[in-house]
Amino acid sequence: MGSRHAITWLVLLGCAAEEAPYQQDILLADGVARQVGAELQAKLLEPAVAGDLALAAEALTPGFEGSFPRLDGGRAVVNEGLDLRVYAAEDAVPLDRAGLVDVLAEHAKGWASGDRLSFDTDRFFLDLAGEHAHGRAEVRLGGARGDGGRVDLRVECEVELVHDEEHGWRIALLEAHEGARAEGGPPPFVEVTGAVGFTFNESARNRSMIQEAIDEHRTLALGGLTALDWNRDGFWDLVATRQTQESVLFLNDGHGGFVRGELPLEAPLECSNFLLWFDLDGDGLEELVGTTPLEYEGAHARLGLWTRREGSWARVEDALVFPNPVGLRHIAIPTLVPFDANGDGLIDLFAGAYGDANSRGDDFNTVLALDGGDNHLFINQGDLRFSEESAERGLSGTQYTFVAQPFDFDGDGDLDLFEGNDFGPNVLWENDGEGRFRADHESVLSGESAYTMGATLADPDNTGEWSLYISNMFSEAGNRIASLAAGLSDDMRSRMLIIANGNMLYSRGPDGEWTEQARELHCHNGEWAWGTNYCDLDNDGDKDLIVTNGFTSHSQRELPDW
Repeated sequence: MGSRHAITWLVLLGCAAEEAPYQQDILLADGVARQVGAELQAKLLEPAVAGDLALAAEALTPGFEGSFPRLDGGRAVVNEGLDLRVYAAEDAVPLDRAGLVDVLAEHAKGWASGDRLSFDTDRFFLDLAGEHAHGRAEVRLGGARGDGGRVDLRVECEVELVHDEEHGWRIALLEAHEGARAEGGPPPFVEVTGAVGFTFNESARNRSMIQEAIDEHRTLALGGLTALDWNRDGFWDLVATRQTQESVLFLNDGHGGFVRGELPLEAPLECSNFLLWFDLDGDGLEELVGTTPLEYEGAHARLGLWTRREGSWARVEDALVFPNPVGLRHIAIPTLVPFDANGDGLIDLFAGAYGDANSRGDDFNTVLALDGGDNHLFINQGDLRFSEESAERGLSGTQYTFVAQPFDFDGDGDLDLFEGNDFGPNVLWENDGEGRFRADHESVLSGESAYTMGATLADPDNTGEWSLYISNMFSEAGNRIASLAAGLSDDMRSRMLIIANGNMLYSRGPDGEWTEQARELHCHNGEWAWGTNYCDLDNDGDKDLIVTNGFTSHSQRELPDW
């Protein structure tokens, strides 16, 4: 779990309750949980993958009992190019000490290296003496085969652990509940960024300044990326942005490389968090829209919109004006979504705001934050003129909106709007058919805070029904902290477990009902997830999921990333 969330929770949740049967000093218990993970990775998983079975067995007690799926067990999933197996509790076979080690080695047979080995607990209850613990752990074995192929095994288990001075932490019981294994050939993609010219021309000093900002927690995101066919030659081009610094157009040369082109942006301030490329006036040519306010004047602010007139680019003045209190600055807009909100055939724009200069004040709350930015709905009046009408059309609230997805949630023929928020609950806005919206708090898509960062919509299995995949944050530490904390109401504990529980996949059935299936379909754990997209990576006709994850790395390896 990242420091911005974990530290806040530690302060809020407090420490030990001596009457509890297990340790509720969160710092102490979580430190032991991390120690257990490191020890068992080194004493059990690394020797098992390396073939030193006798050493691996020392990580288990002599009377160890357990169960674990065998390599050829479970249910095979047909997928060209990958060998996939899904394991349920009934697929786990009973094993003694030697048996578990043998099965782990069987899963790693033929590997050249094991580079993703971990034993991570997301439930950890330590007794007051510090000699026994129980909880839930994910055993992960990931590595490369000798032929360049890769294997990834994840199995969720209930565990009991014991500690003594001679042996350290060992496993007394491990019962597998569910898991999945993926095995494929050599990676189908090769990293060629520098070779094809897709790089910023930055100096060593500039790179050093960016790293300093990361080390000092002064930046969360530098900019964005837009894929587009800028010159309509049939090849995908790219625009990379660094907010208020630089925007670069990379033109695809059609031969596997990129050359730089010219954008109609004249000053660093015009370089947005990202740029939207969309035909807003229906003339067959796309416009360019920025997400960073260009001017603040009196009680209003403006976004930039550029169009082509007689073959040349020009900025459309006052196209996207929105109300803004005098003096309010630094408005962050991470999402700008085109859709026909009122069904008049013209494309409108929803601008989701994350925060502004007044956000994260003294009353900031990581579970229910209401001091984010004000979202805006720009209604298209024709001729590239828009009126901001969010308040008149029912869109309200100042949460930390990070992503939005318009689609017909209820099947009534108009476009509803999913609003994905950080630090607070998501919202489904129901459209009345004329572009007026109502927050549907009873919807399965609305509800508890989940730190939502991405959303992607598709019909992944070609059934004719939508599936909405939402990327959030999965955190072992967050799960442990929420489970241990003393003095929490059941409601608050439930909310916190949702926050740390990972990604969500909502699918609509033929009856119109939506169900959440991420854990069932083994796509809930995207780690610290950000953007996500459905795409057919293997060209087999159905949609796969890609999830970006991670955060920033400190320049000093001994210091924590965030």
